Amino acid sequence: MTASSESLADIHALLAQARERAPSSPQQAREGALRALRQAQLRGDAATLCDARLLAGEACSTLGQYAEALEHLEGAVAAASAARDASREAEAHRLVAA
Repeated sequence: MTASSESLADIHALLAQARERAPSSPQQAREGALRALRQAQLRGDAATLCDARLLAGEACSTLGQYAEALEHLEGAVAAASAARDASREAEAHRLVAA
């Protein structure tokens, strides 16, 4: 972990804020999700990485950025698999198929 990385609690708070913004501002939700994604990558936390990728994918889809959405959702599948989290993996597959 580097000095610039945030705590896991901070990353979860960032994701919660981004989720709250999603209905009214998908662009802000996307930006928050991408920030959380970078921090989760720094920490090596696959479950949080999956959550960030799911939110980024949903926000991109809402914004009509379908190629980027698919990239994030496929990344969420991989992260969930790495975390051995069947529930997150199923959600990611559901969103890829949608």
